[in-house]
Amino acid sequence: IQTLLMRLFTLLFLFFKSVLCTYNESLALYALKFAQSTYCNHSSLVKWDCKTCESDIELSSIFYVREVQILTSYSRKYDSIMVGYRGSSTALNWIYDLDFSMHLNPYPNLSKNIGVESGFFELYELSKPQVMQSIEDLSNKYKTKKVITTGHSLGSVLSTLLTFDLRRYSNMFISHISFGCPRLGNHDFVSTYIKFNKDNSIEWRIIHFDDLIPHLPPYQILLGYEHVPFEILYNDDN
Repeated sequence: IQTLLMRLFTLLFLFFKSVLCTYNESLALYALKFAQSTYCNHSSLVKWDCKTCESDIELSSIFYVREVQILTSYSRKYDSIMVGYRGSSTALNWIYDLDFSMHLNPYPNLSKNIGVESGFFELYELSKPQVMQSIEDLSNKYKTKKVITTGHSLGSVLSTLLTFDLRRYSNMFISHISFGCPRLGNHDFVSTYIKFNKDNSIEWRIIHFDDLIPHLPPYQILLGYEHVPFEILYNDDN
């Protein structure tokens, strides 16, 4: 009964919050372009001349962790630090290669029942020190406390884990806009993730109905994996 009540409370919270949270497609497109820029080659990024490199964005750092390319920058338009993670070029391959073993208690100071996918968490932890330092440096340089985190596919998972840590540890205003994100944690992770969004900041998990990654593999659901909120579904044939 307690578990059912917790799930009911979560659903009610999501419903009322979604009523208050207005989706801004212009901001979503801006984040999408930055997420797309993470796929550009190094020379284009250094010149900042790729097709989706917005002119008002000042690139700060390019990091590489295994197959993931990570960008940190400053957006003059939104007076925000931007962090973008590149997804995998072989998305279906990597999601099926994962064993989806649940890494329980990854956050010792939180509930022991929290679980996230082991591979996702390991990759994020490898990138965390560099990314956190870059965010701190940019915050000091541009005197801003606003951050936009984003990523596509595998990159969206890493941006979700970063958002979770930033909301727990910092006093920054975090807007998280992800694209094609798969399930990455259990119910306790999702409910805790919601709890730490204390300032009602932007949380958009944008997907396309034709994208397989947010829905696969099906046995994720049987293992207790859930999506983080709030789903923005595009169902146009485009």
